[in-house]
Amino acid sequence: MIKVLIAILALAAYTPANAIGPVKAPNFLTLVANAVPPDDGNVRIAGKAEMLPDTKGYSRIRSYTFHNPFLRGVLVITDKAILFQQWDKKTGTYDIVKRIPISDIRTVTQDSYRNKGNRLVIQKSDYSYDSFDFVNSVMIDAEMNEQAFILLNTLINNSK
Repeated sequence: MIKVLIAILALAAYTPANAIGPVKAPNFLTLVANAVPPDDGNVRIAGKAEMLPDTKGYSRIRSYTFHNPFLRGVLVITDKAILFQQWDKKTGTYDIVKRIPISDIRTVTQDSYRNKGNRLVIQKSDYSYDSFDFVNSVMIDAEMNEQAFILLNTLINNSK
């Protein structure tokens, strides 16, 4: 029984990591930019990240709903959109799995919970939420999240 549990945990830990792709490769930004639609403009920030779809910050933790599914990949902020990309090992390219146009964002806030770090919380024009964390190794990258927060608010204000 313990061997089965260890195998399941190992598979679960390994699978999401494949979605991140070669973030330390010298051509990382080129690989990310190749997946960006031309109309979305230039890549402003990109890095290893987690996405919590349909989630408002740490609300699930606060309400003791511990099942908090997240996706691992790369968060990309361009002149015109937020993109969440995952690595396709078979094709050797990043694929966009979530795209939020800057013009579709109502608000960008940061949420924190105890010592877990600030999380980017995006409210879209349909009043739904998605949350994102830039991460370094296994910890939230507070500096990148702060830069993204400032940049997104600037882009939103400039788009109005």
